[in-house]
Amino acid sequence: MSKIIKLKNEEAVVISILIKNVELDDKKSCSRRRFLRSIKPIIEEFDLAKQALQIKYGSKKEDGELVVKNGQVEFLPEKKREFEVAFTALSSDENIIDVTPANEADIETIITILKDLTAEFIQTNKEKFTAENYDYLCAVEESVVALTPTEITK
Repeated sequence: MSKIIKLKNEEAVVISILIKNVELDDKKSCSRRRFLRSIKPIIEEFDLAKQALQIKYGSKKEDGELVVKNGQVEFLPEKKREFEVAFTALSSDENIIDVTPANEADIETIITILKDLTAEFIQTNKEKFTAENYDYLCAVEESVVALTPTEITK
């Protein structure tokens, strides 16, 4: 039996955002660095594909340059829906990561980091829990689930 992780593009981005600035001890920090390095190609490919969709569906000036307001690409109403459909599909694309002896401990460490983030966040915010807090916790929990390996038979 071997193990895999099915990691969606959007999950890879969320996980990298959640863990990249967390203060960690040296061992966990090394695991994080190796893990982030391993998913970097997924995130880079996703970013390039997103840019291609923005170019395809985004509003353009007369010179062909994208119209950007407040750091966001503008879309004509009829093209915005097409972009959203294409972007949702792109975000949901799955990447298969083989769980090997070389990366299994790092994946387990990332799961531990995410669980620690949850516990710390709940402790810190237990008196003033908001909808935003709930969204954050859902993102962390979904990341833990996404990183949980699935056993497959070959």
